[in-house]
Amino acid sequence: MLPHFAAAEPFPHLVLDDFAPKPTLRAVAAGFDEVPDEAWVRYDDLDERGKRACNKLQAMPAACRDFLSLLTSPAAATICQWLTGIDGLATDPSLYGGGLNVTEPGGFLGVHLDNERHPETGLARRLNLIVYCTDWSQAGGWHDDWGGQLELWDRA
Repeated sequence: MLPHFAAAEPFPHLVLDDFAPKPTLRAVAAGFDEVPDEAWVRYDDLDERGKRACNKLQAMPAACRDFLSLLTSPAAATICQWLTGIDGLATDPSLYGGGLNVTEPGGFLGVHLDNERHPETGLARRLNLIVYCTDWSQAGGWHDDWGGQLELWDRA
């Protein structure tokens, strides 16, 4: 386990910059636009607005499918076990609560807890992997006044 995972506040987590090669992430980001409208589920309620998600691999272009297949492989689970020290991790090829997610301009995703158990397998969610694949270099980097920064909150 990496010591800074266990010591991170407000709860154990890692932030890995340059997680994947930029050309790979650019191809994945471009692939979002190729997903047909009917494959997206849209969310507009108290906790999230202007958000859409797709967990249908067959509706995604190859770059997205291939990247998600790598992230849900047994090798990825092994690497995550090594990074976190959490034994017995298994990936979810069904992408329940995962897949491609977009929060559109003006949208928001409120503070929330993800589902604790998979509704079909009953497996406990032990770890989330969030990969941002937008290339902000053309916009001069992320601008704080845009809002939407990742915030990790404790239970208080």
